[in-house]
Amino acid sequence: MSNKYEANSENMAKKKEKNKPKKKKVQKLSNIIKPENMELADWQKALRKQIAIQERFVISQNTQTDEPGCYSVLNPKTDKEYKVIYRGAKCKWNYCSCMDFKVSRLGTCKHIEAVCTWIRKRRKTIDKALPPYTAVYLLYPEGRKIGIHIGTEKAEEFTKLASEYFTNDGYLKPESIDSFSTFLSRAQKISDTFRCYPDALQYILDLRDEKRRSEMVCQKCTDKYLEKLLKVQLYPYQKEGIRFAIKNGKSIIADEM
Repeated sequence: MSNKYEANSENMAKKKEKNKPKKKKVQKLSNIIKPENMELADWQKALRKQIAIQERFVISQNTQTDEPGCYSVLNPKTDKEYKVIYRGAKCKWNYCSCMDFKVSRLGTCKHIEAVCTWIRKRRKTIDKALPPYTAVYLLYPEGRKIGIHIGTEKAEEFTKLASEYFTNDGYLKPESIDSFSTFLSRAQKISDTFRCYPDALQYILDLRDEKRRSEMVCQKCTDKYLEKLLKVQLYPYQKEGIRFAIKNGKSIIADEM
């Protein structure tokens, strides 16, 4: 009797296993060939999500900072640690300190995607709060723009000051690049909690250098001036090459001899 019962139980277990809905296998995306049904940006975002699942990142939320949604992502393979700010999928203030985030302009990277997965698996609440302090950021997804977030602390004073240097949308006016140092000085006097992030400041300095080089090319690098530099006669395309190198600051020029 017991053998019959055991056999029936085994058969029932097999039937249950057979009737169990099979988990759909997630199709692995190629990092070389773009699927026909996907846009380029969507494909690249999906690839980063795929890598984030494969990698074994060590993630922790930084609760000792006044920056909402701040996380630390450690890659054990390289022992490199990255700072991630994540405040929701559509938040323009999301950030990662990795180079891919800064270059790709996708608004995401494998570290941000890893944080998303980490939050979802642990059923944590996404910290969507914006900081109380006023800060100047470099926004990467929009083709690198300087943006300002007006916090709740002394908001009226900061709003008035920002209106002189920033557009109504909160982006730095092109004509404010040269006077940005004055803005910083005035902002710091309003509140010592104000901050301008290093990458934003560096970008403004780069824009200043670019403007200075462009003016130098227009004012000084005339054909007459360039002809005095060398004893040999320069060809027109060589003169253009010199102007190009000065204007861009960094360049590789190949000359077929």
